[in-house]
Amino acid sequence: MGSAATDDEGELNQILNDFFDVNYPEERLGVPADPTMEIDGDVINLAVLAQLPTTLMNLVGINVLDVSITSVIIKETQGLEVAMVLDVTGSMSGSKIEALKQASHDFVGILFGEETSYPQLKIGIVPFNTAVNLGTGMISFVKDTGTSRFSPTRWKGCVEARPGGQDVTDSYVESNTANNGRWRAYGWPFTSANPWPAVTATRGPNKNCPDAEVLPITSDRTPLDDRIDDLRAQGNTHVNVGAVWGWRLISPTPPYTQGVAYSAGDFSKAVIIMTNGENVISTSSGQYSSYGTVGEATTKLGCSSQTCKQSRLDQRLLQVFENMKDEGIIVYTVGFDLEGNDDVLEMLEDCATTSRHFFDSPNAEDLQQAFEAIGTALSNLRIGR
Repeated sequence: MGSAATDDEGELNQILNDFFDVNYPEERLGVPADPTMEIDGDVINLAVLAQLPTTLMNLVGINVLDVSITSVIIKETQGLEVAMVLDVTGSMSGSKIEALKQASHDFVGILFGEETSYPQLKIGIVPFNTAVNLGTGMISFVKDTGTSRFSPTRWKGCVEARPGGQDVTDSYVESNTANNGRWRAYGWPFTSANPWPAVTATRGPNKNCPDAEVLPITSDRTPLDDRIDDLRAQGNTHVNVGAVWGWRLISPTPPYTQGVAYSAGDFSKAVIIMTNGENVISTSSGQYSSYGTVGEATTKLGCSSQTCKQSRLDQRLLQVFENMKDEGIIVYTVGFDLEGNDDVLEMLEDCATTSRHFFDSPNAEDLQQAFEAIGTALSNLRIGR
């Protein structure tokens, strides 16, 4: 705690002794003990020795027993890349989206502290519903953006999930046709259920494409707070789509290349995913998602019933996180307002690195505490021994 607060050795000693005195009240325990501290670069050696008076052993000439404990604290000097994957579906409307914004601001604040820019810290944001909005600046990674299916409006920035198992990976090959190449532009087609060109907030080729764009990882706090303020709730839920774009945000491979190599020993990578709902995909005529029209989704997901399709989305979510964890990425999951939805909570716990990296947050206060706990864990010190 002291090392997180100051680098001054005198101040560190004072913090150490104050903290120890509060937690080890000598007047109540009756055994004096004094902590000592030695600093060697980024390593802090702590030791405490107490001499415990004996009773029976006193009969054989042993008056006291030395009781000691040591601890080695290593200052966390590694860099950190974090992707915040945030549910902005319609069920998050009202007070829930406001609670998410507050918790997200708090999380960013914990990691940045008093700094507005911190080179060793990179945070990005992926707002998701059934799609993510890459922003029109990512058009070079997208195909079919200039076709008549968008006339008379323009592509907003959302893309479909890639077929052929490429919706659970961060791989990329520059190609218009290969499954692991460019993404197909998201375009809700013209149907009787969606008769555009009357483009409004609820109708048109960009229907339910999130308003808030993906924010690539950055070392500056201001754009993070600004993007959090932009979050707006709309649409249904494809948690797996948000998850894989969170991975891509900190991946060293395109379309985002701000992430360091997985082998870089001086950086850690983490993904935090927060959702308040289960995967949902409609089988009604005229509906559309990151897996295309109802017919296209049947082909891409390999089944036609709604139950089966949603199960396939769950399987993809689990696979995305297994693939991330194989790369050494730390995974935190947060279920918000999911009381009674045990299946989703269990799935989120399975997705997390360990059960300690999973948070069940039934209400706004719990959500805030979860984000604070994750922020503290990521910015905390390592215990060496």
